Amino acid sequence: LLKDIDLDHTVTYTNDPTMASSSHVEQNDKLLSLLTTAGFSKSDITAFEQGKMQSGSIESLTERELAAKFGCTIDLPVDELTQNFLISQRKTDPSAFQVGTMDNLADLKLEPNREATAKLYMKGSSELNLSPQEATMFHDCKSADDVEATLRKVLKARYEKYKEMGLEGIDVYARGKKSYDPGAELKVKSNKLEILEKFAPVFYECLNKYPHSNPDNIEEEFSWVNFTIDDKPTICLVHKFGRKEGDVYVFSQRHFYVSRGHNSVQGVGGVFHLSDTKSAMVYASRTSTDQVAGFGGSAKRCIGSKIMTGKIAKNFEQARAKYNK
Repeated sequence: LLKDIDLDHTVTYTNDPTMASSSHVEQNDKLLSLLTTAGFSKSDITAFEQGKMQSGSIESLTERELAAKFGCTIDLPVDELTQNFLISQRKTDPSAFQVGTMDNLADLKLEPNREATAKLYMKGSSELNLSPQEATMFHDCKSADDVEATLRKVLKARYEKYKEMGLEGIDVYARGKKSYDPGAELKVKSNKLEILEKFAPVFYECLNKYPHSNPDNIEEEFSWVNFTIDDKPTICLVHKFGRKEGDVYVFSQRHFYVSRGHNSVQGVGGVFHLSDTKSAMVYASRTSTDQVAGFGGSAKRCIGSKIMTGKIAKNFEQARAKYNK
């Protein structure tokens, strides 16, 4: 997907060692500025420069949100790193039970616990994230096969509507007499990215106005992922997209539909060239879940963000270990 992208600014655009050195210093200054703006301390940055992964919680934007930040170096050139990171969901997250493209939705299975999960759809469980119209589509289902076939129709319709309308095209989730709007919350996540607006304004606009903002050199991929969470299938529709902006490759991973467990996820990051064999990556992830809202929410979010940070950091370290020899 990203094999033809060359972010080695110092090698590609000049043979003058003085100019190359100047460009390298400028790139390092930009990375240092970003790390500082993102809230990493001097000791964090020192550890980062020594090759140690840095992570921590960041302020939640809503009462439903868990948020975390990460920074690390990886022994891969930028083009190879972005290729691996953007298209290898199964490799980077062990909870990914199934992964597929929108062309092979027929492969989607409600596993594990297929029969029990199918019953949730047939009886209209509030545990599931469905619009009122989608919920009615399962009323006539008589078997797990029927449920899976109907779910594929729901996923295809949500994908097509999002691709045509972006965040405006995400239908609400019915929650009894109330409803939840994942599209509105993803707008908040996208709009409040002052760091992205500063360092990559073109991609910032694309993130907020997709698909109506379509700058040059955008790489994107849509997929579905079946995560095993609490020993049950959780189906996500995922949009990954990124572009080279200046000397940095910026990217986003957006879960614009989640079938249960939480509401939405958005991660945004940047990859910097350090040398022909090493890159630096800075990444922030925000997950929306009702489990940390309401009474005691502040403490729940604090604890939940730390737990989420640890889990994502572990996944990053496992992926990084494959390349850092």
